[in-house]
Amino acid sequence: MSKLSPISLTLLRNQELTPHMRRLTLKAPCVADFEQVSAGSYIKLLFNSYGGTDLTQLAESQRPAMRTYSIRALDRQRQTLTLDIVMHGQGEETGPGSNWAVNAQVGEQIDMVGPGHLAKNAAIEEGADWYFLVGDATALPAISTYLEALPNKAEGHALILVKSRADAQSLKAPKGMQVQWCYAQEGNELLTETLRIDWLPGRVAVWVACEFDDMRLLRQYFRNQRSVPHQDIYISSYWRRGKPEDQHVIDKRYDAEAYATSL
Repeated sequence: MSKLSPISLTLLRNQELTPHMRRLTLKAPCVADFEQVSAGSYIKLLFNSYGGTDLTQLAESQRPAMRTYSIRALDRQRQTLTLDIVMHGQGEETGPGSNWAVNAQVGEQIDMVGPGHLAKNAAIEEGADWYFLVGDATALPAISTYLEALPNKAEGHALILVKSRADAQSLKAPKGMQVQWCYAQEGNELLTETLRIDWLPGRVAVWVACEFDDMRLLRQYFRNQRSVPHQDIYISSYWRRGKPEDQHVIDKRYDAEAYATSL
């Protein structure tokens, strides 16, 4: 555990944001020192082998299970950070992160490591003619922060897949950014809905984060069919159907290596 250098967070608020997402506000004095950290960065929450937060139950040779979440908001003055956590199923169907989030009480503590920074592409960093953001509910916190940070004159599309219409949120975005929701319960799929969206002229900044198999389909579309340059696209999988995070990380690494050799 010493190599991980975990930070202890205290839960201040736990609220249902939509039927399949909860918003948790957590506090730690060190948040005041996160000078280079902003909303959209990520942290990893730590759990023991039973899905609990008491890491003293781990043997010295054991590593905790980790679940990665984007920071939705950060308040250095109040020493707080906010996480929006997707609710995956119920009981045994859910993972330790969402299971903890739905049951966590104010005052409880949980350990984290991080924060880390998400990569951006050159077009977002330098400015683009238009923007195309695509993601599912796990990417919604990051997409929300990017929309808020875009220039007022930004134009483009944000396509977000959530479970149901009740899971759509009111997002702050430039007037020129068209936010479109699609719904898994109605049979919508990210690739199909992406193909329906008009392609605009000029240099595009593409940002994609979603399930592993969906990511591979979207990567083929943006890289191969639309010929978006490598430096103008960020694309990542945040999870994989039927796989725990540890296995997903391995699959993700092998896929990235295989893809790099195919270029």
